[in-house]
Amino acid sequence: MRSTKPTYARDTLNLALNYSRPAAALVAEGRIDIDYFKCPDWPDMVAEARHYRPVAVHFSLRAGKGRLHETDWALIGRLMQMTGTPFVNLHLCPYFKI
Repeated sequence: MRSTKPTYARDTLNLALNYSRPAAALVAEGRIDIDYFKCPDWPDMVAEARHYRPVAVHFSLRAGKGRLHETDWALIGRLMQMTGTPFVNLHLCPYFKI
C-alpha cells in the first residue's frame, strides 16, 4: 500500500482518477496504476478510497449561491489534514435574481 497522502510536486505529473468501487478493484488487482484518487468531500468515500491510494479532495464549494456562510469549514480542514489536499477549490456559479 502506498502513502495515504499524495505528494504534489511541481515538476511531476500525477495521475488521478475519480474514486469508484470498480476503479478501486482495478487498482487492487494491479490492472491500472494511478497516483491518487479524487473524491468529493464525503468523509465515508474518502476513508474508503484511502485504503487503495492517497486521496485528493474535490470540495463542493460554490460561490455565487449566497450560501458559503453555511460551509462546514471544520470538516474541510479535517479532510485537508487527513488527506494532504493542499488547496481548497471553489466553483464559480453565478445565479441571477430577476
